[in-house]
Amino acid sequence: MPLEFKNPFSGFTQIVTGPHFLGRRQDMIKIAGMLVSPEEDEPLSNIAVVGIHRIGKSSLVKHVLKTYEVDLFVKRRVPVWINLKNHRNSLAFFSHLIDAALKEINKAQYLDTASIERLIAYQPDAASFELLFPGNIKKFFTEVENAGIHLLFILEEFDYARVLFAKDEQGFESLRQLSQECGVNYITLSRRTVKHIELQTMAGSTLDSIFAKHYVTPFNDEDLQQYFGLFAQTPIQITSKMKQQILSYCGGHPYLLGMLGCELVAASYQEQQPAIEQILDRIQTSCDHYFDNVIQRLREDQNINSLFQVIFGPKIDITQKDINELRSYGLIKENAAQKSLLGTKLAPAYICFSESFQAYLDDLGREVKLFPLLGETELTLRTLIKKELQKVYKDLWLEDLKKRYPKDFQTYTNIQAKDQDKGKAGTSDNLLDYTYLGMIFDIIFEKYWPIFRPIFQKDLKNKTYWKQRADLIAEVRNPVMHIRIQNITADVRYRCEEYCQEILQAIEEHTALTEK
Repeated sequence: MPLEFKNPFSGFTQIVTGPHFLGRRQDMIKIAGMLVSPEEDEPLSNIAVVGIHRIGKSSLVKHVLKTYEVDLFVKRRVPVWINLKNHRNSLAFFSHLIDAALKEINKAQYLDTASIERLIAYQPDAASFELLFPGNIKKFFTEVENAGIHLLFILEEFDYARVLFAKDEQGFESLRQLSQECGVNYITLSRRTVKHIELQTMAGSTLDSIFAKHYVTPFNDEDLQQYFGLFAQTPIQITSKMKQQILSYCGGHPYLLGMLGCELVAASYQEQQPAIEQILDRIQTSCDHYFDNVIQRLREDQNINSLFQVIFGPKIDITQKDINELRSYGLIKENAAQKSLLGTKLAPAYICFSESFQAYLDDLGREVKLFPLLGETELTLRTLIKKELQKVYKDLWLEDLKKRYPKDFQTYTNIQAKDQDKGKAGTSDNLLDYTYLGMIFDIIFEKYWPIFRPIFQKDLKNKTYWKQRADLIAEVRNPVMHIRIQNITADVRYRCEEYCQEILQAIEEHTALTEK
C-alpha cells in the first residue's frame, strides 16, 4: 500500500464539519436564514431538525454553527450543546442547562467579572431546586437575556425526551416557557417530530407549536455531484455505469455513500479498478444492520404498516398524511417507472429511496408475503372487471354496476369527490379502485357470473369452487393488512397464497387465449 494512501471517505461514521463536510447547501441556507440572518434584537425561530438515523443531522447543524461562528458571536448568540441521554431525570436536565450555559458564556467573554457574578447569584440552589422549579430557572435565564446574551441550545437525541419527560407535562411546558418568556432558543435533533415525541409521552404539551420543522433527507443532485468529485483524489475512475450502480444502491443516503466510497477507495489501493459488485456484497451486512435500526424506529412508532402498504400494496387504510410523512423522511419516492397492468394505468406508486433498502424490505416482507400477492390479485381483478364489463355494456358498464350496487357506489363517489377536492396524490378516476375485496368477488362470482364464467369455470372448477377460495382470501385479508400475520395459521396462509396464484393463473391463461 503506497505511503500517500488517501481515503476521503474514511470518516463516514463520524460527525463531519469544516472542509470535510459535503453538500447540503440548500439545507444550510434555510437553517442559517433562521439563525444568523435576523438582527441582534430580532427574535429567532426554534428549529426541529428531523431525519432518520445517520442521515447527517448533527453534522449539518455543527457545520452551520461553525461556518457562521463569527456572525453568531457578533450578534451575541451563544450555542450550547446538550445531549438528553446524559441526564437521569428532567430536573437534572434543567439544572445542567444552567451549568452548561454559564460555561459557554464564560468562554465567550462577553461579560465582565461583576456581570458574571451577578448571573451566578441567580443560579438556583441545589437543595431547593425541585421545590422552586421552574420559577428559579426562569429567573436565571431572564437575567441572561437582560445581559444581552442570546442562548441557543442544541438538544441532541431529543427522542429521549420520551423517557426524560414521560407523563411529565411540566418538562415540555418549561422548555416552551423558557423560549417564549426568557428569550431562549432551541435546535432539536431527533428521528421523530417534536409532536410525535410529545404524543408518545402522553404529556398533553404544545411544545411542537413553537418549532419550525426541517427534514434532513438523502442528498440531492448538487450534493451528489460533490460526492462523486471526491473520487478525483483517489485512484478510482468512476464510469457512468459505476455511478448508476452507486446511486441505485445507496439512493443518495450520505451514510451509505460514505460506507461504499470508503470500501471502494480502500480496495483501489490493492487492485487497479476493483469490481463494484464485490464491494456491494462486502458492505451488505453493514447496510442491513443500518436498515434494522430504521425499521425498529418505524415499528416503535407503528409506521411499519404504512411503509408496507405503500411499497407492496394494496393501500387499504393508509392516508395521504402517512405517505407525506414517509416522503418527508426521504424513505420513499415516486416510482417514475410504474407500469400498466392489463393495459390500464395504475395510480402513482412509490418505491424505496434505494435498491438496497427495497431489497431489504423484500426480504423482510417474506414474513408478510401475502402483501404483494394480495395487492397483485386485487389490482388484476379490478382491471379484469372493467375490461370484461366494457365488452358487454360498452360505455355504460359503470352505470350498470351502480344500478346493482346503488348504496355502495354512492359511498365510493363521495369518497372520490373528497379526495379530488383535497388534491390527494394518486386519486383515481375509476370508482372500482374504491371497492373492497369482498365486493370484487361478489361482482365476479355472483352478480356477473355469466360474464366471467368462461374465464374461471373449467373442469370441476365451478362457481362454488371459486367462491370458497374467494371467501378465504377475503377473510385473511384484514389481519394481513394490519401486519398481524401471526394470527393466521401456516395452513391458512399457504392456502390463501395458493388461491391467489390460482386466480391469477386463470386470468393469465384467459388473457393469453384472447390475445392470440
